[in-house]
Amino acid sequence: MDGQHVSPISIQAALNAKGIEHSVLVTDAMGHVGSDNLTQPYFDLSITRNGKQLTTPDGSLAGSCLTMHEAVLNTVQHCNVTMQEAIVMATQSPANWLGVADRGRIEVGQQANLIALTPSNTSHTWQISAHWIKGHNLHA
Repeated sequence: MDGQHVSPISIQAALNAKGIEHSVLVTDAMGHVGSDNLTQPYFDLSITRNGKQLTTPDGSLAGSCLTMHEAVLNTVQHCNVTMQEAIVMATQSPANWLGVADRGRIEVGQQANLIALTPSNTSHTWQISAHWIKGHNLHA
């Protein structure tokens, strides 16, 4: 949910029609994520960042710089869902849809790719405070 591709009103309508368990958060993040560069090459094009929006030289929408963490927070903020519901749409719903049995839940036997979120003291958002891949803490 980046606010560029689909309006929050349309997303809310889809959520009302399909339900949280049948809704999946996705991101079309490109190479600009994690980079301070305003332009990045993409095959024979140059993609330009303006805020979170990425465009081709003719001004067409090319993608976004949206991380999944931001997609969850934006969905909570703009689409009338709880943090738990947004997290289900980013984890469990996609795993179910793809038929991937070892991901999407915090349970014995799951892959344990996790992030810990901590509320920010200065804003109404959540910061990533820890990150695990296959059960190994990357910040330790």
